Amino acid sequence: MTDLVERIETTRFLGPEFLVWLWFKSEVFEGEWQRPDDSQIELWLDSQMVLQSNSDKNERTVLRGLAPSATPEAKLALVRGKVPLRARVCITHENQEFSLVFDAPSFSMGSLKVPALLVEAEDETFYERMRLIEHVEDLWNELYTEFLSLRLSSQWQSVMLPALEDWAVGGEGMTQRKYRSLLEYVSK
Repeated sequence: MTDLVERIETTRFLGPEFLVWLWFKSEVFEGEWQRPDDSQIELWLDSQMVLQSNSDKNERTVLRGLAPSATPEAKLALVRGKVPLRARVCITHENQEFSLVFDAPSFSMGSLKVPALLVEAEDETFYERMRLIEHVEDLWNELYTEFLSLRLSSQWQSVMLPALEDWAVGGEGMTQRKYRSLLEYVSK
């Protein structure tokens, strides 16, 4: 049991890094990209975001409103060493819009909103809701798998970290084409 607790504590940084990567990817791709099955996915950070200093846990920046991740305050907080702890993430796939609040340190989802249900029978409604929850979970797992393939590659230190740092200060060093090439390279 002690090993499990230690393992959880030593990998807790992955949640905030994943959230930074989602934010980065959504901006590089202007919120929309193709999935491996050639379907389109849209992803954006919406309406709320909390960033916290790594050095002082009491120092937080809370942003609310339309597209808080697009504000100068959000990037400034990131540049000053704050990491995102929580954000509302919206995902659209196959004309179905999902939203959830991602808590990065615990790597948990909350406040999941699924598209309106089409069936009316009570038992069918339950199954449709479960299907939609599984669908958003599959999309989330696909995103996390992509993040991990980059994070665990040798390219993380040499390519991704400099690209993330450049992006945080307003640079545009990582293009969609460069990102796709990088992803293709680490997938080999």
